Amino acid sequence: MLITVKLYAGLRQFGPQTQAGEGFQRAVPDGCSVDQLLELLGVPGNAPLVAMVNQTVVFLQHELAEGDVVCLFPPVAGG
Repeated sequence: MLITVKLYAGLRQFGPQTQAGEGFQRAVPDGCSVDQLLELLGVPGNAPLVAMVNQTVVFLQHELAEGDVVCLFPPVAGG
């Protein structure tokens, strides 16, 4: 199935070179979860991040569907 992936900040190194905020298409197996996607992209398992699918924050075990838009962000802190 085909999904769109958007990587932000330091996580951009795990995808093709794109403009900030621009996504790329990625084929993944049916039943693929966010954590399986991270493995396919080569993101280390201990990398701190927040995952959103179709503008909703999800757990890494969330199962993806055809056409989903997955956004991956490092944690944000500040004051």
